[in-house]
Amino acid sequence: MVVKPAAIVRGENARICFMKKMKAIRAIQKCVKSQLRSTMLDEKDQAAIFLQASIRGWLAWRHYNSTDKRERQFNEEARNVKNLENKDQIMVPYSVLVDLQRRVLKTEALLDKKKEENATLKLQIKQHERKRQQYETKMKLMEKTWQDQLTSMQMNLATKKSSSKHAVGKLGLLLALPEIQDEDAPDPSPTSRFQLNGRSNSDQLIDHEKGILDEDTGIFIHIEPGRMASSTNPEEELERLKFKFKTWKKDFKNKLMVAKTTIKKLGNSETGKNSHKKWWGR
Repeated sequence: MVVKPAAIVRGENARICFMKKMKAIRAIQKCVKSQLRSTMLDEKDQAAIFLQASIRGWLAWRHYNSTDKRERQFNEEARNVKNLENKDQIMVPYSVLVDLQRRVLKTEALLDKKKEENATLKLQIKQHERKRQQYETKMKLMEKTWQDQLTSMQMNLATKKSSSKHAVGKLGLLLALPEIQDEDAPDPSPTSRFQLNGRSNSDQLIDHEKGILDEDTGIFIHIEPGRMASSTNPEEELERLKFKFKTWKKDFKNKLMVAKTTIKKLGNSETGKNSHKKWWGR
């Protein structure tokens, strides 16, 4: 019974001693590690400082060498200039003279070629200017011709319209004459012949007006291609004029057809009246 507590006490003392030793070991390791870290940091700082100093020294040496080299070159060029000013004649190698002559010949050849090209370009410019003046003259002539044609066509159309209205009015008066004739006339054939002659004359007049209109329109539309080329936009101008005069031509033809139909209807109505009179006369 006495041995067991003594063993417990010894074990407790051994444990306490072990813990103290472990704490001492950890403290020693911590101090050693910190010392090593500080030593390594100092070495790295010294190496970096040495490297920076070496780089700065190399850069300064290179800058000094380049500056010194430029100064030496400048001084040498200044001395050469002074020597050239003092010397009356300069000795140049033959190879340099040959090279300079070759360059001079090449430059002269290029200069002659450029002069020829400039002369050709000036000639082309003059030709283009002359063509442009010709085109402007043709364009002005064409504009004047078109204006004259438009004026003449407008005058012709006004004359034709007035003559057509006058012819239709005369034809209406001539067709109205048989109504004044006596109902007991023995022979109505002269009246019918007069009506037929009036209708045929009106048809011929309308056809004549249409033929003249077609000729005038064709003359205006079929313009010479050489003159048309002088305009700024010949295709557009020609298409516009064609469309305008075709529309006008179609409208005028429709009006002529309406007038012709009206005249025929009037002639047919007069023929019906005369036949009715003939039937009662018989």
